[in-house]
Amino acid sequence: MLGTGEQLRELQITVEQLLDRSANDVQFTFSPMDGDVVSPCSSILVTIEQRKCERSNSPDRIITSPHCSSTESRGELEAATNRGHFALSRYRKHGGRQNLERCIAEFERALNDCSLGPPYRAAAQSNLAMAKFILCQTEDTSASLQDPTSLYRSALNAHPVGHVDRPSTLIQLACLQN
Repeated sequence: MLGTGEQLRELQITVEQLLDRSANDVQFTFSPMDGDVVSPCSSILVTIEQRKCERSNSPDRIITSPHCSSTESRGELEAATNRGHFALSRYRKHGGRQNLERCIAEFERALNDCSLGPPYRAAAQSNLAMAKFILCQTEDTSASLQDPTSLYRSALNAHPVGHVDRPSTLIQLACLQN
């Protein structure tokens, strides 16, 4: 997901513990709380805390800026993406075609504003494809599947084999074919 989204859970782990587990797969499960609607594209927000001396009980420490699992973007791209996800969340919780239309408009704005490289553009394309696919489902027409299919294919082309987002983009594209 491109944007800041909502915080679902908080996990604290030391670098040593993380490195100990890095030899094995570490699974992060994003389970919704009662009544929450969770995006199928959950991501991880990491805040790194660096302490001056590991053995010291000194309160001196440095908290670095949050880092997203995908490269953070700034400005209008992030703002439009956040507004799009907010409108999509409202649509999923409360319905209302206007929420879905606003979501699509914001994701289109994010894509149009996306002068940044492929990771940003592909994320914007995937967001817009997801919203347009939901619109296709609400209109119950397969004729309009051309837009989300084209957007997912463009996003897939930006993700070479081995890219972390390629499997999820392939799954989303496959869902359109059923």
